Amino acid sequence: MADERLTDRISEDLKQYVRLRVDSAKLAAVDGLSSVAGGAVALMLCLFLVNLAFMLFTGVFVYLIDMLIGSWVWAAVILGFVYLIAGVCIFRHPAPFRNKMVRVFVPMFFNDKDDDDDE
Repeated sequence: MADERLTDRISEDLKQYVRLRVDSAKLAAVDGLSSVAGGAVALMLCLFLVNLAFMLFTGVFVYLIDMLIGSWVWAAVILGFVYLIAGVCIFRHPAPFRNKMVRVFVPMFFNDKDDDDDE
């Protein structure tokens, strides 16, 4: 009789432990995804503002080059080539973008923290 109660209690404790581990994994995934989503929203806002400033400065640069050479078409072509060369130089080294994503996703799937420290 006592062995049955002990077995029942052990099985209930084991079920509770599994539920808590599943809940912990879900919370870790939600934490990581919320960090990624929050970062994505902030990144989109920053990209929008940078793009707006970029367009305004492009207009100013085209106007200044037009004043120097007398043709707004050639001014736009020259500035386009400058931007193309800058883009090629930037995208030749995409490592900073990859390293950032690795640092975000690794803690979601690999928890270095010991679970016994929570008690």
